[in-house]
Amino acid sequence: MNMTSYKNLKRNRKKNNIKQKNVIKCAFIQYQLKLRGLTQAQIAKELNISSQAVNRALLGQSKISRVDEWIEENLGLEVVNAL
Repeated sequence: MNMTSYKNLKRNRKKNNIKQKNVIKCAFIQYQLKLRGLTQAQIAKELNISSQAVNRALLGQSKISRVDEWIEENLGLEVVNAL
């Protein structure tokens, strides 16, 4: 294995690890929403954004501070993005 391949492998592992952490975070938030009888669509409506935007924010695919703030204020969870 040459050095370029090794660097790419290492970079891909790091990206996969971040994606995995974001999926776990999203699942936990989804669980907390379900316990409270809330949905991503309700968050989206309250924040006047699309439910897809809420989903991307929860998965860490985009940084939407309003979603993070809503989660912190309404669920009492600290949001730490792995981006």
